[in-house]
Amino acid sequence: MSAIDPDYYSDPKNAGSIIAQSAITTELNRNDLANATTATVQVMAAPATVLESEDMTERRIEFYGLPLQIDNKEVDIKKLWPKLCTPDFANDPAIMEYIATLPLFESTQKIATDVNIGDVVQVTLAPNHNGKTFSLAGGYFNGLLHKNDALDILVNVNNCKSLQDLDWEEVAMSANSKEKKDIEEVKSKGTYPPINKQIVSQMSQLWKNYIVAMTTAEIEFWNGKKEFAAGTSRSEANSDSPEYKKFLAYWIQTFISSGTRKDKSFDQINKESKVNVFWSSGGVAHWSAVYITYIMHVAAVNAANGGAVADNFNWYDQTNDKIKKAQGMFNGQSAHHYYMVGSMALNPKWKVYRLDARESGSGKVKAEVGDILITVYKDPNRIRELPNSHGDIVWKIDGNKAYLTGGNISNTAINDREVTLDGNGNYSNNEQDNRPVRNSRRNKNAYYVAMKYNAKEVALTT
Repeated sequence: MSAIDPDYYSDPKNAGSIIAQSAITTELNRNDLANATTATVQVMAAPATVLESEDMTERRIEFYGLPLQIDNKEVDIKKLWPKLCTPDFANDPAIMEYIATLPLFESTQKIATDVNIGDVVQVTLAPNHNGKTFSLAGGYFNGLLHKNDALDILVNVNNCKSLQDLDWEEVAMSANSKEKKDIEEVKSKGTYPPINKQIVSQMSQLWKNYIVAMTTAEIEFWNGKKEFAAGTSRSEANSDSPEYKKFLAYWIQTFISSGTRKDKSFDQINKESKVNVFWSSGGVAHWSAVYITYIMHVAAVNAANGGAVADNFNWYDQTNDKIKKAQGMFNGQSAHHYYMVGSMALNPKWKVYRLDARESGSGKVKAEVGDILITVYKDPNRIRELPNSHGDIVWKIDGNKAYLTGGNISNTAINDREVTLDGNGNYSNNEQDNRPVRNSRRNKNAYYVAMKYNAKEVALTT
């Protein structure tokens, strides 16, 4: 007998509640499943393409899948979810929430093979940062083999055909309470621009210039490089590699700019930074927040000293007068949410503004170099109380586009995420459906708030 009665989900009120069932949680977190190497799954939602580079060299996909086998063995896991491709379910709106509770499989590299809804595929599972390959939420995979094409199981294709046009991104959000909670938490830190007002930054032009210079230098450094060259673990670090030395610099600057280690020597900070480059379980630790910190802090040091500082002093010595001049300009942290709230707490000149429209006549936020836009990621392998947020720095404005840089994206750094601006150079949103600013490429997620330094209100021109 199935752990969950399929008829239970014929009631839309109950759709999606499968994810809370303790029986499923227990089954999927068994040790043998957590360390599985392969999974045979049926693709239950139209695969979404995650486009990480314009030339398609880093094309990844993700899809919700119904597990049929783990490590080529028939297991009870397939009884934990009712079979969906039946006439009873095909036209039921509740199916959207239900499918979003299935494991989400995401590729770690380019997948050349077309994958369609209804296909049965075998994926080669890849470990997450905790070293586990599979969980209730899903898993990463680095290889895919077709077992049965959708055409070979025509009855399932016909019965599931009505699902192909559903908005899977909205489905996932409606069923993923963690993501919804994270979005609301991030938005709660921001305020709406006053009606008929425009928010502009008074960040010094010198600081902006160095943000541009730092971004240019970092992208030049990461051109053709990937994080893997830094090593695989703390015990197997490639400490002579440029990538490892770069990560070490990111972490050192983060600890110094945070202001929380004033009583520690450089040697102590250096040792702590080396520990943080890798997860305790292996693999390079998430570095997107320390990338942002590095650019903002080093640019701030240059600006605070009235120009490019000479290289004949220890950049990592927090007792140096040149470093001290930049203290408080940006509160670097290892997580985006922390540097957002930390910067506001440390320096009242940092403000956070919501980018979703409130009502007709709402104020606007002008797009400027030095702004940091915050989005929320849905990461099935990173469940924590802290919001799964991510920040990117605006480093260039060109016409009606703002270009952003971010780190730890496809295991490298990029500078060509972009958002479309309105005719007056403001972040554009839709006042009628209250949508936030959405990235036009490189990132399918929306930006919900903008951090601005030394902001002021001016009259909004139309």
